[in-house]
Amino acid sequence: MFSKLFGVLQRVGKAFMLPIALLPAAGILLGVGGAFLNLTTLQNPPAIYEGLIQFVSIPWVTALLTIMKNVGDIVFANLPLLFAIGIAVGLAKADKGTAALASGIGFIVMHQTISTVLALGITPLGVITPDNIPAQYATYVTTTLGIFTLNISVFGGIVAGVTAALLHNKYHKIQLPQVLGFFGGSRFVPIVTCVTMLAIGVVLAMAWPVLQNGIAVIAGLVNESGPIGTFLYGTIERSLIPVGLHHVFYTPFWFTGFVQSNVLLDGGGTMLIDGANTAYFAQLSNMGALVGATPDVMGEVVKGSTRFMAGKFPFMIFGLSGAALAMYRTAKPERKKQVAGLLISAAVTAALTGITEPLEFAFLFVAPVLYGVHAVLAGLSFMLMDIFNVFIGMTFSGGLIDFTLFGLLPAGAGVPTNWIYVIIVGAILFPIYYFTFSFFIKKFNLKTPGREDDDATTGEGDNGLSLAHNVLEALGGRENITNLDACITRLRVSVRSVAAVDKDRIKALGASGVMEVGDNIQAIFGGRSDIIKNDILDIIEGKTPTPEATKTVAKEEPKAVEKPASNGKLEVLMPIEGELVALETVPDPVFAEKMMGDGFAINPANGQVYAPVSGEVVNVFPTKHAIGIMSDSGREVLIHFGIDTVTLKGEGFTTHVEAGTHVKAGDLLLTVDIEAIRDKVPSIMTPVLFTDLTPEESVQIKAGAVKAKESNRVQIG
Repeated sequence: MFSKLFGVLQRVGKAFMLPIALLPAAGILLGVGGAFLNLTTLQNPPAIYEGLIQFVSIPWVTALLTIMKNVGDIVFANLPLLFAIGIAVGLAKADKGTAALASGIGFIVMHQTISTVLALGITPLGVITPDNIPAQYATYVTTTLGIFTLNISVFGGIVAGVTAALLHNKYHKIQLPQVLGFFGGSRFVPIVTCVTMLAIGVVLAMAWPVLQNGIAVIAGLVNESGPIGTFLYGTIERSLIPVGLHHVFYTPFWFTGFVQSNVLLDGGGTMLIDGANTAYFAQLSNMGALVGATPDVMGEVVKGSTRFMAGKFPFMIFGLSGAALAMYRTAKPERKKQVAGLLISAAVTAALTGITEPLEFAFLFVAPVLYGVHAVLAGLSFMLMDIFNVFIGMTFSGGLIDFTLFGLLPAGAGVPTNWIYVIIVGAILFPIYYFTFSFFIKKFNLKTPGREDDDATTGEGDNGLSLAHNVLEALGGRENITNLDACITRLRVSVRSVAAVDKDRIKALGASGVMEVGDNIQAIFGGRSDIIKNDILDIIEGKTPTPEATKTVAKEEPKAVEKPASNGKLEVLMPIEGELVALETVPDPVFAEKMMGDGFAINPANGQVYAPVSGEVVNVFPTKHAIGIMSDSGREVLIHFGIDTVTLKGEGFTTHVEAGTHVKAGDLLLTVDIEAIRDKVPSIMTPVLFTDLTPEESVQIKAGAVKAKESNRVQIG
């Protein structure tokens, strides 16, 4: 159960890489634009900001900063939708575009349902509309894609994405009655997603306010607990980032009477202010009262203001940079250049602007334990800033911009901001983050960026290149390739010069055979062929950089595939009605010479293909002409309908199973329109292979006419 969930989280994390790649640029635009524009909103700003405010107030500067802020903000404002689409694409097993469309529609339906339920007044909040928002519930609601709804943030995107992907994987091949046939297959997925998300929207509308009330109770307890409470505040606030509930948690501290502070006035006396953030800027406007203040005085000031803000600076500026360095140093050598751009830009964004999501989401879903460590260290940072009376607030977030504006500049005016402790604590947190992340990543082999399992099922050669890079070089390099394709058994490559192809090297890389037909090369890599093809295409298109490495080649062995232990006994049913013949008679040397393994073949009398064994379907090739099964007894069985049928691109084939389906011997796997394909391929003779036999094992057959599902015609001995 845990391993399955962990695998899902890793796929989710990988799916997030595309939207996450947008965040650093958006974060810098939003952070720089927002921080400087916020200066112009300060009431009675201190004199030290006058020159900067005058510059920012120049019309063209204001316009530029406004554009930067708005462009960056639109990405973050729609982050839940980006998450929904990213998760659906990452978890969908096929036809990912339909899954993405379904997730987007489902996301909209969910929020519109919530909006309608709020207006009907059947939630714990009563009737809430845009024109009727009770003050105590102001933080509960927001507008998403123009829809007035509950503020469920990224959590809503996760729910929509996972739901759409699960429904897509289950129903994208569904066959409806003929009268409804138009709505079958992929067209059914958005429909069923809409219905499901409608129900989920009703549930969320009822349950979410209860969850928010619980968080408010926790916030009250934290506020009364001194430095320990500050530690809990920082830990909880960071822990709520993934589901977007952090705003519910910190808002009462920053802007309501949860926290009250006696602001020292320049002319003497005090003024009671509600909210830590409000109190901080009120105190900043009376900066003269703090010049030369004693530690005891600063302690009281910090308690009601920056206690709930200053803790962000050390871990955002320093700590997360250490985490980024750890992830870079532990990445696979050939992927370091690839991940360096992501990690460096994300770390710079966090340090400069305090926008941490690009970096945090890089490890959150693939390594949740690291996020737990990060949350605790964030709490420690908050507690230490409280203990050291650090008086630094923020308009935007805890990056270098706000650190300079509200830490260094006031200190230059004589206010004891104690900014040096940000540097000291940050210098301590950097190695703590670095070594802690490094330890957990190596100890538990966490799949942080650059450590993902290779798409191809082999490791690297001794030259440090991936299998795909080595195969590409052995084929004579990208300049030698005019066309590249694959089926479930082999790479099919058209080359400019056959002489430039190193066949021995291709075999050393794991191919069980290499055939030359004119200017065409066929390399028999079995089930890995399509994956290797896609990896090579990524290299040719520049998506995967070629690492600098020597050219020494060593044989690469396939990774061990987890499967049931074979007991040597396997009852095999005939998968097709027709004539059972020896594998050597198949008009394709890959099968006839048993490069893929021993087996048998059938000249089919019809197109009904049944499971020859009971087991799990591990592979349905995209063009539907081949299906792999891992039998319950541990045997790998491959059914390959026809010869060169991969060129038909699925025309004439209808599959009835998908990868992950458990079948019983005799279950229908595939329907083929034989008459439609007969004249389009060299042969419809269908090999059935046992791809993992030992050298001592062989297949004996009783040749002749067979009925589908007939037994006792094939024996492995």
